[in-house]
Parts: sequence; C-alpha cells; structure tokens
Amino acid sequence: MREIEFEKRQMLSLEQYNLLVSFFSNAGFRNKITEQTNIYFDNSNNRVFEDGNCLRIRQYEDNKPSKFTIKLKGINGQGDIEVFQELSKEDEMLLLEKGLMPLGPVKECLVSNNYEADKVLFMGKIHTSRQEFFLEDHIIVLDKNKFLDVIDYNIEVESNSMENAEKYLKEICSKFSIEYIGKCESKSQRTTKRYLEEKTK
Repeated sequence: MREIEFEKRQMLSLEQYNLLVSFFSNAGFRNKITEQTNIYFDNSNNRVFEDGNCLRIRQYEDNKPSKFTIKLKGINGQGDIEVFQELSKEDEMLLLEKGLMPLGPVKECLVSNNYEADKVLFMGKIHTSRQEFFLEDHIIVLDKNKFLDVIDYNIEVESNSMENAEKYLKEICSKFSIEYIGKCESKSQRTTKRYLEEKTK
C-alpha cells in the first residue's frame, strides 16, 4: 500500500510532554494508546539513511501483524511517501535474522528508486509509548521514546497538508508557552545516529 503523510513534529521536555498528555487526555477527544517498536534498516552502502529516508519494521504489542515500510522524504512541502506491507512471521524472521528483503511493494519501491535491495543491515531500534488524539481535521500524537540509553519525548501533528500540520503545531506551542523550533529530527534519524555512535566506539 501507498500513502502520503503530512506531519510536523517537535521535541518536548518531560514537563511539556506531561502537560500536553494531561490536557488532551482530559479534553474529551477520541484517543488511542499503543505500544510499538520500530526496527530500522539500511542497504549495504547506507544510501537510504543518507538520503533522509527510512526503512523499518514496526512491531505492535497487541499481536497485530508487523508492518514493513519504506518512507521517502517529501520535497517542497509535498509530504512524505510511505509504501508498506504486512509481514508474515517467516518473512519477518528472515529480515531480522539474515537481512533478507521480502518480495512486495517495499522492495519494488527501493528498486524503482535505484537502491540496492537484496539484503539490508540493522541500524537500531526504538520503543515508543504512543498516545493519539483525534481532532476534527488533524491528529495529535504524543510519544515517549526509548532507544539505547536515551529517553526522549515528541509531539507530532498529522493533517491534510504540511501547511495545516505546521499551523496546528504552532498553535499548540503558543497555547502552552513552548518555543516552536520548526525543525526536528525524525525517530529514525535520532535512533540511527545514536546506534552508529555506539557502533564506532
């Protein structure tokens, strides 16, 4: 499957995260809480990561099938393109243990974008406790993340355009006296950089 994702994110302190969780939890919005683990990969020459893209397995703790995704960075505000497929247990095991790419739309997308796609390399993993709040035309996502020796927090706003996602995020930051930064590394970037730092020690 293929989707276009329009989202803006911002890192939070623990105090800011708790403040936003408390506010949105008590505001009466429909919400969903999930526990998930992202496992990141790259091809043999690290081109996927260097190009600002993301290749991952997302595992869920409610026995949902794992999802295998390639996320291609959008340009000029067009949103990120996500191509994904569900993984069988066998394909997931071969990917995790041997780095063997399963057949399907993710591999086809890599090949069509001129990436080597036969085998991949492990590049780190991150566990996220996620709370999603569904508003009229956007979703507020509050994440607590754990990877290696790091615990961090972020907010994401998903909407129907990059302009709207940024507008709503700015409004939230202003309402709660949070400095709007405007640029924030993704989970895959933060995790992979920290993994490579540890690997080269």
